Parts: sequence; structure tokens; C-alpha cells
Amino acid sequence: MGPVPGLPANAVRHRVTVRRKRKKPAEGARVVFDVGFWELVLVGVVALLVFGPERLPRVARETALWIRKVRSMVASVKSEIDQELHLQELRQTLLEEKRKVDHQSSKYQRLLHRKVSLAEFEPTGEAGKQAETDGNRPE
Repeated sequence: MGPVPGLPANAVRHRVTVRRKRKKPAEGARVVFDVGFWELVLVGVVALLVFGPERLPRVARETALWIRKVRSMVASVKSEIDQELHLQELRQTLLEEKRKVDHQSSKYQRLLHRKVSLAEFEPTGEAGKQAETDGNRPE
């Protein structure tokens, strides 16, 4: 081994062991169990000892079947919850829009009522012109 930059030539090099940190899963990745290779090997050996070589393939198939069923049920429930949340958001949006429309409607109704009541007292329309001519006729 050659000299290490930044250290004197006669410095003693110690072997440093660095423990590897487990990588964090990518965002959105599903992590059910944080199980490494050697843990899986240990589980396999224990299963082989408990069930024996004849029954182990059948047990593995049945376990995989149950895991698939559980995953399917979880996906189904998750889908239903997502649909309910989406429906709830749509209902909320619909109620907000209804409130806006009701507010605008009442605003226009008040404005229309105000215009109608002003038209009754001010002779500006056809009826008002007729009233003006009736009042100005010479007798």
C-alpha cells in the first residue's frame, strides 16, 4: 500500500470497517417487511426443518395463494376508499358551486326586483310615455 495523501509517510494505517446502511426505499415503493437475503435463507431452512421436504412445496403454494388473496382484498378495500374520497370531494365541490349559484341568483333577483319597483314609479318605458302623453293632452 502506498502513502495516503494528507498523512505522514510513517503513519500507521488502521483497517476501518464500515457498516453499510440499508438503502431507503424509493418514494412510493411498498415495503412490507425489511427482510434481507440471509433472513430469507434462515426462514427457508427453518421451514424445511419444520415441514420436511415432502410437504414444503405444498405449504409454499398455499402460503403464496393466501398472500395473493390478502393483497387482492387490500387492493379492493383501498380502491373503494379512494372512490369514496373522490365522491366526497365531488359532493363538496358541487355544494360550493351550488352556494355560488344561489348567491348570484339571489343577487340578480334583488337587482331585478329593484329595477321593477323603479320602473313602476319612473315613466321611462312605453307605459311611462303613454302616461306622459295622457297627462299633457289639451282639453
